[in-house]
Amino acid sequence: MSVESVKKNALTVIEEASNINTRYGFDNLNKKLSDAQKTVGDFKINAPLIGLFSAGKSSILNKYLNIDLPVGIEAKTSVACELVYDADEYLEVVSDKNESSRKNIAELKDLTIENCSFVRMHLNNNKLANLKYITIVDMPGLDSGYEQHNKAIKNYINSASYFIIIMDIENGTIKKSLLDFLKELDLYSLNFGFILSKYEQKDEADIENIIKTTKENILNFIGKDIFVGKVSVFNSDISDFENILSNMQVVAIAKNCLYSNLKSILEENLLKELNRKLKYDRFDIGEINKNIRELEKKAQDIEKSIEKEAYFIKNKANNQLTDAIISDISNTLSENVDMLVMKAKENSSSFGDTINQLVRPVIASSSDRHLKELFSEIYGRLQVNFNSIVGELQIDSINIGSLEEGNKLIDAGMDVIMEMLKKYLPTAGVTAAGTLAATAAISSAVTLSSVALPIVGVLIASLIPFFGNLLKSNREASQNENIKSQILGNIIPSVLLQIRGKLDSCISEQTDAFIKAVREKFDIEQNSIKEALEKAKKDKEISENEFNEKLELLKSDIEKTEKLILQLNIDGE
Repeated sequence: MSVESVKKNALTVIEEASNINTRYGFDNLNKKLSDAQKTVGDFKINAPLIGLFSAGKSSILNKYLNIDLPVGIEAKTSVACELVYDADEYLEVVSDKNESSRKNIAELKDLTIENCSFVRMHLNNNKLANLKYITIVDMPGLDSGYEQHNKAIKNYINSASYFIIIMDIENGTIKKSLLDFLKELDLYSLNFGFILSKYEQKDEADIENIIKTTKENILNFIGKDIFVGKVSVFNSDISDFENILSNMQVVAIAKNCLYSNLKSILEENLLKELNRKLKYDRFDIGEINKNIRELEKKAQDIEKSIEKEAYFIKNKANNQLTDAIISDISNTLSENVDMLVMKAKENSSSFGDTINQLVRPVIASSSDRHLKELFSEIYGRLQVNFNSIVGELQIDSINIGSLEEGNKLIDAGMDVIMEMLKKYLPTAGVTAAGTLAATAAISSAVTLSSVALPIVGVLIASLIPFFGNLLKSNREASQNENIKSQILGNIIPSVLLQIRGKLDSCISEQTDAFIKAVREKFDIEQNSIKEALEKAKKDKEISENEFNEKLELLKSDIEKTEKLILQLNIDGE
């Protein structure tokens, strides 16, 4: 199977789903299918090159493309740069509002994250022309500052991406900052390959040993067996880099990206509504009126439950979550105090960057864990309450084909889907489907990780003269102990104090977003049920023959939709 056949199949499914929906006009489905059609048409796999500054990313690109890109810019001002084929060569600058402007390629060195989101470099290059479904992205270095890194990376974690990690082989072993980033990729189930650059500096035995050790470190850290290759621009050997691009599983990535999104739309917005309509079309008018009244009464109880849980979640978040996350950060910094001593003796920038590198992944993983537990607990209770609304809608026993199976689908469909909620939560654009709790957890990991950004400013700058005094001792052991004492007794508490206030604010935003999403989810479900009942009531008022014909057509459309979903089997050919 090819990417084109995957796209063709997806477009066929979209067209047939649209034809079915023309008979029912389910709210928002036309737009979702239209958006899905555009996603299919524009499908590309992004291949961001990630590594520490001076790891050799740009040199590898220059060798691969056989050109000299203007990449000699400071790490702290660099932006993500997509490389695309075009007969007309220019720089397309994309703003945070997704507005584009045209510049000369030489102006790349003047761009920063303050004046653009990312850039797209249009080049008349045969190598790029041959990468039909792949867009290479030259990324800022991982050590370019976390604001730059966060802003650059957010455009690619929620799309079809395959990350290529570049590490200078001179490092010998993979640095923790890189391992932490790989953990982030794993959190979002993203694929990646690993390249060791500048191997001409090592002999063959050392190279093989470093490759083996790197593979083992990655396997032990995230539990994945990842391809690790080597390149040397000096030796004009970038074959492993080219192999990653040529052997990328583009069909599998296309299926996962396009089919998963489309399957979610069909299951949650078409099949679910068709089954719901089938269920409520069987009510007589008296039953419909009774259930509408019961639904309105139950909705008031649900609103009271949400208010109660909102108070509970805010109280628990304010009193427990921040303390738990701060404790995790404190433990990590204390466990790495010897490394912090070493960095403090180097320079303030190294010291501050190291604190950020330690803190950022802890905030992401700790907030993910603690918020997920809390949100799952709350949502579980509310879901039980809401299901009671549907459970008490009674119908007479009637023998119409596979209605029992249809009811099972309705009940299963009550789980909230990320597709419905992503417009409410802060990380709009996440494409993978999941529960509300999982959505909130992913949202928190992205948003809360940003609180590490400001901790190295005035705090670190003010400590430089202080560290200077500590270094006046002649004995290194005494220096180290003095610095360690100050880090444990003063610096870590100061860092935690700064982070605490920002954590409180971020957690408050997350819990507010969660409660809003839950409330709107239940409103949507309640309104959908009520609309289905009202439509069924109107349908009942037409002649019995016309009603039965519509019922048979509805059952037929359900079967068609189920077949379309089977057609989106990611694992099949």
